[in-house]
Amino acid sequence: MKWWVAGATAFAVVVSGTVVVSLGLQRGTDDEAGGADCSVPSAETVDAAAALADACGIDVEVADARTPWERTWATADGAARTDFSVMPNQVQRDGEWVDLDRTLVVAEGGESIEVAAPVYDLSLSAGDEPAREPRPLGVIEYGGERLEVWFPLELPEPELDGARATYQLEAGVRLEVTVSPDATGFTPIVVLDSPAAAARFEAALVAAREASGDAGEGIDVAFRTVVSEGLRVATTAEGGIEVLDERDEVRFSSPPSVMWDASGDEPADGGAAATNGPDRESGLGDPELAAAERGLNPMPGDRVATMPVTAVDGRVIVSPDPVMLADPATVWPVRIDPSFSGKGPADWILVRTGGFSSSIYKWTDPIDGGNGRCTDSSCNANFTARLAWQFTGMETIGAMVGGDVINAQFRVNGVHSYNCNAATTDLFVSGWINSSTTWGSLGVGLYSGSVTGSQRSSCGTAGWKEFDATAAIRQLADQNWTAITLGLKASDESSMAGWKRFAHDATLAVSYNRAPNKATNVKLASPASACVAGAGRPMIATTTPTISAVATDPDGGNVQAEFSVVDQGTTNEVWNSRPIAAKASGSTFTMAVPTGKLLNGKAYQYRVTVTDGSKWSGWSTAVCEFSIDTSKPAAPKVVPVATGQPAVYASGVERGGVGIGGAFTLSSTASDVASYKYGFGTNPPTTAVTGATATVTYTPTKTGPVSLYVVAIDRAGNVSATTTYTFDVAFPEEDGVWTFDDATQDGTATDSSGVAKKNPLLLAGEAQWTTGPRELFGSRAGDGALVFDGVNDFAATAGPVVDTRKSFTVSAFVRLDAAALNSGKAYTALGQDGLKNSGFHVQYHPSSCPTPNGIDGRGCWRFSMMNADVLANPGSVVVSSSEAVRVDEWVLLVAEHNATTKKTAIWSCPVGTPERPTTAVPKKSQTSRAATPWQASGPFTVGRSQYNGQPLDYWPGAIDDVRVFSGQVLSEAKIRRMCQGAEPSDFGGDVNAVDPTVGE
Repeated sequence: MKWWVAGATAFAVVVSGTVVVSLGLQRGTDDEAGGADCSVPSAETVDAAAALADACGIDVEVADARTPWERTWATADGAARTDFSVMPNQVQRDGEWVDLDRTLVVAEGGESIEVAAPVYDLSLSAGDEPAREPRPLGVIEYGGERLEVWFPLELPEPELDGARATYQLEAGVRLEVTVSPDATGFTPIVVLDSPAAAARFEAALVAAREASGDAGEGIDVAFRTVVSEGLRVATTAEGGIEVLDERDEVRFSSPPSVMWDASGDEPADGGAAATNGPDRESGLGDPELAAAERGLNPMPGDRVATMPVTAVDGRVIVSPDPVMLADPATVWPVRIDPSFSGKGPADWILVRTGGFSSSIYKWTDPIDGGNGRCTDSSCNANFTARLAWQFTGMETIGAMVGGDVINAQFRVNGVHSYNCNAATTDLFVSGWINSSTTWGSLGVGLYSGSVTGSQRSSCGTAGWKEFDATAAIRQLADQNWTAITLGLKASDESSMAGWKRFAHDATLAVSYNRAPNKATNVKLASPASACVAGAGRPMIATTTPTISAVATDPDGGNVQAEFSVVDQGTTNEVWNSRPIAAKASGSTFTMAVPTGKLLNGKAYQYRVTVTDGSKWSGWSTAVCEFSIDTSKPAAPKVVPVATGQPAVYASGVERGGVGIGGAFTLSSTASDVASYKYGFGTNPPTTAVTGATATVTYTPTKTGPVSLYVVAIDRAGNVSATTTYTFDVAFPEEDGVWTFDDATQDGTATDSSGVAKKNPLLLAGEAQWTTGPRELFGSRAGDGALVFDGVNDFAATAGPVVDTRKSFTVSAFVRLDAAALNSGKAYTALGQDGLKNSGFHVQYHPSSCPTPNGIDGRGCWRFSMMNADVLANPGSVVVSSSEAVRVDEWVLLVAEHNATTKKTAIWSCPVGTPERPTTAVPKKSQTSRAATPWQASGPFTVGRSQYNGQPLDYWPGAIDDVRVFSGQVLSEAKIRRMCQGAEPSDFGGDVNAVDPTVGE
């Protein structure tokens, strides 16, 4: 039985003597090898191999293309060669390639027999000793799939001899298991020395069936098979066995099974061999054939019978022919071969006429490789034989065109011929073959070549013969085949004059030079642009662009690129680079269009073709275009966005403020502007924004003039002159302003800020209008203020004005009555209620001041922020001014919370009295706040605070010019201006002239 695995891999061997044509690209000389290591003719990739071959002037193997059956070479003259073989010559073990070794060795632990270096993992039974776990006769594993074959009888420990394990089953009955010559499987053969041995074997099988319940009768041999999940065992129409996967692809297989006797060992009539005459075809007259291994296949003259094979319940049952076993004419020993074999990457077969019902599939003995006419005087039978080899896995060759094939050589070892006279053997193309192919189904197609001569060792002519297979392989390429069958036949099949024998291990060497691949990554390198066609084609601002492309050769040879530019309108070629200097495959080629070839305002196509010196790729597939525009666009226009923004930053006037964003529209009169670059205070501008019209935003971080620099850029990349737009960032705007100048009788104080939603103060208690400090100091008549009695007077808005979670600033001019100084009470000027506590309050406090009992014992000005809106001990952050408290004098108090820096501060700026004015210099004290701010959601209050849900700390004295700045803190300069009496009328307009942050 022959077991080995199915596959679809091609075959490889190093073949010498291959003829290739020279290519046009010059390779380097030995002196030009530079740093290349020419001592190791191998490289990982085809490109690396081709480069080394060119540098060293030698053929270099492509290491990552090697399989046990196939090797590919980059040749010194720029071509490539792939060598196929029906027999693997090396296998991979632990990442290294080692010689194929079929030797059987006992595995570590003695549980099984293993093959030293097979193509696939193989193991055989070490014998069914009681102490051992039962094991199959043989196991084949590859690609994650497994086949187990069990023998129906108990197996003794085998004797090992090279690639063969012999199990002595009974007297005269033995099982010989031989590793297949290609080491992809194994061949078990039952050998029966005599009729008595056959009877003993049958009795043992019957007893085993009775014990196991297996199917079969008489001398039927039932092999239990176990396959991996997803595989199934099936019979073929011709009587073979296949193990199929879920896609019905063959993974393991068996041809129709045969049994044969030893009739071929009986001498035929005829004399001894002569030096130049016919000899006995048993091989006795030829030393090479005399050494042939008996038993792997029937020999000429053996009596052969085909055996029925069935697959039932996981058993493959082989039924030997009882007629042959009982026939007195049978010559013993008889060999029973279910002939399991693997459908591997190659097939080969011998077919015969003369009544033979089966072919010799995958023969390995040279005695079996007969070709031509043989008669019973030499072969114990009259027949004509032909040989055929099938190579698969040739997709790479099949994808070529016939012209790519330089030449192909089919090589086979000629081991014997009828005599020393020259005879012709023809090489032909046939169709698909398998284990069931016969003489009638092996067609003869294209004749590709022939060899005339003899091949006898005694004549000195035996050895490898080369057949020209070029025509055959060109046909394969032109027909896009992925496999080819090459057959041998004697040119004269009418007599034994053309009779020859060939070994099975044929090879096929194909030399080829494919056209380079079409150029890839075709694009503009400068100015950089991808390959685009149509409306989206790039507009470039130069008449000398640089084009680039990547050029590759499937065989790894050196390549040249040729660039071309075509007028899109006329389709005339306006420039062609001609092939530029050769580089290695995979290189990037670039070429600039010379001056004077291209014109402004025109559109062009560009393309690239690649050559290896003899073949051309054809023009690059993608359509690539560009248009030329070298005219600069007009300088852009800048206009502030008038709606939907917190501020409108018009040129020439103060607007907005720190943290108050605005936007600007950038536009151009040029129709092809595609983008802009701009910079706030940065020239030349660097920040890019796309579009024919674009909007950019800006949030100031400081006050004062700001310059916006803008350039327009058209589709070609032309840059306009720079537009400079200058605007002024104003000081912060009040979100609440209560000047108390509107002494009405309705009990309210007007909010005169510029915000849309006003927050008037409602007076409570007996709060009264009084004269303000500006009128008192003589700076403006009509200035008013509120005066509070310190008992229950205050003023409040309907809702919150300050978001106490964010930054804010509050300010007021205050005057504390001298009578309140020694009361030991705190008095609050400004605050904002929460549910239970003020979120903040600005107040006078009698104690806990920077010095004992305050400055001069008078207490201190204080800014407090409660940590939480809860009853009882909410905690607070307090900052007290180190400036002395002045009573019966006007003082500007400014309190600020900076949410970004997490600091609170209080400014005090005494202005004195009309009789004793001060220099009005503000002084700041600050501290840090760790607590998380919370929103005081109640009314903004003037004249009191809130604690534990109760109003308290009513202010005794006057308050004027209350201001609120939400979301921001003020600069010292702003506070100084406020302290020195700055008000809206000083700037020639309403309140927004002081802080012009709204639109015109």
